[in-house]
Amino acid sequence: MVKTKWPIDKDCVEVQEYVKKSGLYSLIKYGHDKIDRALINAFRERWYPETNTYHLPFGEMTITTEDVERITRLNAKGKVVEGVFGAKTMTWDYTYDLIKRTLGKTKKELEIEKAFGGTAKKLERKLKLNWLRKKFTSKKNDSKKRKEQCARAYLLYVIGSIVCGDKSGSRVNAYFLQCLENLEEVNSYSWATACLAWIYHHLGQGSRTEVYSMAGCMTILQVWIYDHFPVLERHNFVGGYEECNPRASLYVPIQPERTLELDLVDLHEKLDDLTEEKVTWDPYKSIRDGSIHQVAHYIVPLKCFDVVEWHNPNRVLRQFGVIQDKPKGVFLDKEKTVSKPSSFKSYYHNLDGYSWSAWDTCLIPKGSLRCKVLNPWDCEDGYKKWFSEVSHTG
Repeated sequence: MVKTKWPIDKDCVEVQEYVKKSGLYSLIKYGHDKIDRALINAFRERWYPETNTYHLPFGEMTITTEDVERITRLNAKGKVVEGVFGAKTMTWDYTYDLIKRTLGKTKKELEIEKAFGGTAKKLERKLKLNWLRKKFTSKKNDSKKRKEQCARAYLLYVIGSIVCGDKSGSRVNAYFLQCLENLEEVNSYSWATACLAWIYHHLGQGSRTEVYSMAGCMTILQVWIYDHFPVLERHNFVGGYEECNPRASLYVPIQPERTLELDLVDLHEKLDDLTEEKVTWDPYKSIRDGSIHQVAHYIVPLKCFDVVEWHNPNRVLRQFGVIQDKPKGVFLDKEKTVSKPSSFKSYYHNLDGYSWSAWDTCLIPKGSLRCKVLNPWDCEDGYKKWFSEVSHTG
C-alpha cells in the first residue's frame, strides 16, 4: 500500500467501505511508494506530445488504456471524469457552495482554516492536502453525514496525491468534488482514462527542455517501463503474485546506488543502444485469453475536466501483437501550440462538435488488426524509413 500521510486503516469502518467501493482502492493498495526518478526522467525526455507516444530508436510506444487497467485495475469504461464546471469556468461562489455541500465547511471556516492553496492576494481553487488530512479523520461515533464528508475528503486526497496530482504534491483541484458528491457513483467514472489523460498532459509539459519534474501517477509510468523493458533491470519481483491482481503488485523498485545524474547518463546510453528485439512488446499476451478489451482500440480524446489528450493506439499496434503500419496523421495543430512549458497545450482542431459518447465509432480499423506479428517487433515495409524521417530520434 502507498505510504501516504493519511493511512486509510486509521479511519472508521464505514469510511473504509466507501473508499473500497470507489474504484480507486486498488491504486491506493498497490501503488508504489518508491519511485525511480532517473528511470521516469529518461523516458520523459523521449516523449513526443504531438503524438502522445515515446519515440525510441525503432519506433513509437505508449501507455494505453489497457496498460492503465492492467497496472492499476482502475476502470476504463464508464462516465467521463468531468463536472458542470472545470478550472476555467468554476466561480468562487460555486466553489464555496460545492465544498459546503460535500465537506460541510462554510466560506468563513475555509478562510479561517486557510484551506486553499495560493497566496493571500491570489487564492487558488485548490484545497491543501494537509488541510484535508487534519480536518477529516473520521471517528466511530461520527454521524452518517460526517462519515460521508470524511470519505469524500479522503478520496479527494487520493486524487490529489496519487491519481491526478500536481507538481506541488500539496494541493488538489476542488472541482473533483463534483465527482464525489454521490459516493455511490464514484466507481461509475472512467478513472483509468482520466488518469491517462493527466499523465499524457504532464508528460507533454515535462518533455520540454526547461522542465525538470512532472506530475501524474508515477506508479503507472514506472510499472509500464518494468513491463515493457525488463532488460533495463530496474526492479525485483514480489513473491506470491496472482494474475488477477494489478501489475503494480508484481514489482518492487531497485534503489539505485549512484547519484541521479550518473544514473541518468547510464540510462541515456542504454536507451540509445536499445534494439527492438530486447523489448517486451506485448507483456499481457499470455493472460488475455486470446482477446483484447475493445477499449484499448479506441482512437479518441481522453478527458479529465479541462485536460484533453488524444489516445493513439493505432501508432503502437505491436503492443497488441499486430504488425505496425505507417499511422495516418498527427493530431496537433502546431500553429496553436507554444513551446514554453508553463503554457504548453496540445490543440486538437477536430474536437469541435465531438461526441464524448461516440467511442464505439472511433476504433482501430478491423483490417489493421488482422495482420498478426510473427516476431513481436514486426512492422510493414517502409515503416522504419518513414519513422526515421519524421521522428526526432533520427
